[in-house]
Amino acid sequence: MANRVRELRKSRNLTQQQLADMIGTTKQQVGRLENSKRRLSDHWVERLSQVMKIHPGELWAEVPGSSSELTPQEQAMLDLFRNLSDEQRSALVRLTDTMAQPKLGRKDGTGGT
Repeated sequence: MANRVRELRKSRNLTQQQLADMIGTTKQQVGRLENSKRRLSDHWVERLSQVMKIHPGELWAEVPGSSSELTPQEQAMLDLFRNLSDEQRSALVRLTDTMAQPKLGRKDGTGGT
């Protein structure tokens, strides 16, 4: 199965050697992972997703044109989110949850009195 290791590494302006150092392996191993010559085991998925601050599912290739493709605005928001601390992420998720809840009291969902 195709993966996005190379794409994700390059989007972070990392060399294979830099990524290898971050995940505790060799440049050659990163090359094998990028070229799918080495399976992305749970071990590698965990290491890569932690270092790149991504959801593990983001390591696999998306089908072009799928609904999971992000708009530029969504990608910008995701990039900002990834730079937040765990505490900030939790607060933002709670805020977003609150904002996404339907407002009570009006049929049009706007709330108000």
